[in-house]
Amino acid sequence: MSRLVEKARRKGTGKITAFFLTRAVNSGLIKKKKDTKALEEAMKVFVPEEIRKDKRKLKKIKNEVMYNRIVYLISPEEYFLYEFEGRSDADKRTFIGEFERRHLCRDVNGGEGSDVFRDKYKTYQNFTEYFGRRVILVKEEADREKFLDFWKEHDSFIIKPGSQCRGIGVTLIKTAENDPEEVFKSLITGGEVVVEELIVESESLASFHPQSVNTVRLATFYDGETVTPLFSVFRMGRGSAVVDNGGSGGCFSTVDIATGELITPAVSEDGHRFTAHPDTGKQIVGFVIPRWQELLDMAQKIARMVRQPFVSWDLALTDAGWVIVEGNGSGQFLQQMSSIKGCRAEVEPYFKAALKTKKIY
Repeated sequence: MSRLVEKARRKGTGKITAFFLTRAVNSGLIKKKKDTKALEEAMKVFVPEEIRKDKRKLKKIKNEVMYNRIVYLISPEEYFLYEFEGRSDADKRTFIGEFERRHLCRDVNGGEGSDVFRDKYKTYQNFTEYFGRRVILVKEEADREKFLDFWKEHDSFIIKPGSQCRGIGVTLIKTAENDPEEVFKSLITGGEVVVEELIVESESLASFHPQSVNTVRLATFYDGETVTPLFSVFRMGRGSAVVDNGGSGGCFSTVDIATGELITPAVSEDGHRFTAHPDTGKQIVGFVIPRWQELLDMAQKIARMVRQPFVSWDLALTDAGWVIVEGNGSGQFLQQMSSIKGCRAEVEPYFKAALKTKKIY
C-alpha cells in the first residue's frame, strides 16, 4: 500500500489542509479539471435543481463534497451514495473510497495476473471451460472468414471492446437486421473486439430483467492457500439496456454470501433504491439465488487459476449451471453502495496481510 494512501487512511490529509485545498479547488485557484468535472456531474445527479439555483447553498454543498473527497478519498458520487452527510468521522473511515480502492487493487494485484482481466479474450482463453459459450477475437482483415463463419451459426450475438469495462461499448447484433460485411468492417476499424455467443440465462434470474443477462458479482481473495468470498451483489439491467452494469443504468442488491439471499433494496448509480425491480415488479429483497452453493464451489476453483489475489467475478446462471461472464482485478466494492455500510473491517485485513507477507499470487 502506498505511503500516501496509508497515511490518508489512518489520519486523512489533515483537516486544516483539506479545508484550504477544498476552497482552492472550488474557487479555481488550483486547477484540477478532473475533480471539478466529477463534482459538477455529481451535483447534477444528486442535488435537486431548486437547490442548485441557490448559489449560497450550492457552494456550501460543493465545499462539503470536495472536503470529504480529500479527507476520505471518496469520489463526489460516493459522498451521496454512502450518505456521508451527518456521518461521524469514525463512521466515514469504515468506507473504502474509490481512490483508495484503486491503490489497494493495484498494489496487491500487480504483475502478470492482472493482465488476464485487462484483455477479455485472454480471460476467455484462461477460463474457457467455465465460459459455456464460444468467443472469438476480431481485430484485423485476417479474421474475416472466422467472423463470417460465426455469423452464419448465430441469429444474434454480443460484441464487446477487448479492453473496456463497466459495460461500455457492449452491443447486441441481430444478423437478420445487419449486413455481415459492414459489421466486420466497422469492427476492425474500431479496434480489437471479442464476439460472443449469447448467454441463455435461467428463467429464475432472467425474470428480473429479460433484456439483459443479470449477474452475480462475487469478490474473492486468494492468499495462496485459501479462497475467501469477500462480498457479493446481484446486478440487474433496467430499461432497454442489454447489460446489467450500474454505470449503464442497472441496479444491484447485496447478497448474503452464506445463503444467496438478496438482503438490501437494489441501488442504481444515480441513488435510486428499489425493493422490487422498477420494470418487471419482481420482488428483490428476500429473493434467494438458486444453486448458490454451486456458485461458491466454482469460485473456489476459478480463483486458484490465476496469479492474482483479488478478483471480482461476474457470473451468470444458465440451465446447465454457472458460467463466467468476465473477471475484474480492480472491481468496485459495490456492496458499500447497496448496503450503505463501510466494508473496511471485512476487506482490508486480506489486502494488508498479503502485502505484508509478500504472498502475492
